[in-house]
Amino acid sequence: MSSTPDFTYERKPKSNFSLYGGIILALMLFGTCGGLIRNHYQNPPQRPSSPHIEFTTASLEAIPALRTVQMSPEVQQKIGKPITVVGAPSSLKDTLIYFQVRGPQGTAEVTVIKSGSYQSRDYKIEAIELWFEDGSTLELQDFVTLDYTNM
Repeated sequence: MSSTPDFTYERKPKSNFSLYGGIILALMLFGTCGGLIRNHYQNPPQRPSSPHIEFTTASLEAIPALRTVQMSPEVQQKIGKPITVVGAPSSLKDTLIYFQVRGPQGTAEVTVIKSGSYQSRDYKIEAIELWFEDGSTLELQDFVTLDYTNM
């Protein structure tokens, strides 16, 4: 009795999961890329224009106030020399300018109350007030003026 081994190979039914998964993944990828491209062409990136203009205006109008602060003996005594501006000046509405100054002995927050603008050639500083780190305040009286007629 000779017995031959029975080598039967049973094929497992092939799963369609990998095929359907690949199709779904491809559709999701194309849909996402297509949506991003469509969004880019319908809403192109915009360059910020007004913050730059605001920065320039506030900076130009802060120059006389900064010079006044730098030349003040009281401020020099409180925070030392040299006095430099920290960051960019910012403005609120059309009447206030804020900036921070630093010296070797400390810092101060500066608030400038102004009227007019350098663009209309009627710029005028009404008041300059400083708040120091220790909580004390100082109001400056004599302001440096710049001639804005040639700007």
